[in-house]
Amino acid sequence: MNPMELHEKAMSFSFVAKQARDAGSEEEALKMYETAAQYESDAADYYFDKPELEPTRSILIRSAAFLNLKAGLIEKSE
Repeated sequence: MNPMELHEKAMSFSFVAKQARDAGSEEEALKMYETAAQYESDAADYYFDKPELEPTRSILIRSAAFLNLKAGLIEKSE
């Protein structure tokens, strides 16, 4: 999967996670956020060593960190 496809999948899982959290299903939300974080982290990894691709690089790295935080994966977000 290319980085754009990974990002799109991450955003889809993030949307489902928010809906689950809003519905009171915290366990399901955490699972969905974790999946979203993995996809977004994979997309961010592609850009990590490509500073010439700013601001996309920074946005994806920040997004991956945020999704890891939402999933409760503090160390991974760092």
